[in-house]
Amino acid sequence: MIEKLLKKVKDEKFEFIDFKFTDILGGWRHITIPSEKFSERILTSGIGIDGSSLGFLSVKAGDMILIPDPNFYFVDPFWDIPTLSLLADICEVNPTEPHPRDPRYTAKKAVERLNKILPGTKAFMSPEFEFYLFDEVRYDQSQNQGFYYLDAEEAEWNSGIDTEPNLGYQIRYKEGYHASPPKDKTFNIRANICQLLKQVGVTVKYHHHEVGGASQQEIETSFLPLLEMADKSQLIKYIIKNGADKFG
Repeated sequence: MIEKLLKKVKDEKFEFIDFKFTDILGGWRHITIPSEKFSERILTSGIGIDGSSLGFLSVKAGDMILIPDPNFYFVDPFWDIPTLSLLADICEVNPTEPHPRDPRYTAKKAVERLNKILPGTKAFMSPEFEFYLFDEVRYDQSQNQGFYYLDAEEAEWNSGIDTEPNLGYQIRYKEGYHASPPKDKTFNIRANICQLLKQVGVTVKYHHHEVGGASQQEIETSFLPLLEMADKSQLIKYIIKNGADKFG
């Protein structure tokens, strides 16, 4: 697998290799190297990071290593320059071993525990990816004020707004389930996001507008084994967030 991956990088002329990993709060972080620095040594020995800045270790002993998984990679659709993204495990140094609070390692331990308790059993997961596509999000918290402001063109609270034109195609509260255009004003964004998901190897079952009137969305994917679905969930959220930013 390592030789295959190195050949892919060379043959397809990727300029950068991006390593993505999950922090304690479940978000993706990343670090990028030029493709000429990508080697078998990187794949086996990893690349160093400061774990103290991520809350994994103390400042006095914060050295950690990212070990890429050669089985999980995709061509990042959001980079202007050809970039191959790999998922990485967070490991401690001296000796090199999985960090106990790495979320991906937690998923691996859950699979091992299940196989120990119920030999031959596999856990399959299929979360529903529900999210909102707002036209505007503003917030502030300072010495003299604090506020949160959300807006969406199709929200019911915009039924009386004085715009050119306002044709009254807003969705009433809790009546957005499977809404169709022209009330569903976000279907093209969802379709473009699903197209990107297909490009990175995610099988989409369907997408539709959800119950919430203010631009609530749903994209559902196929069942996968626990660890694979955990990895794909991170990828799906990455595609949704960046797709919304790109197409919205």
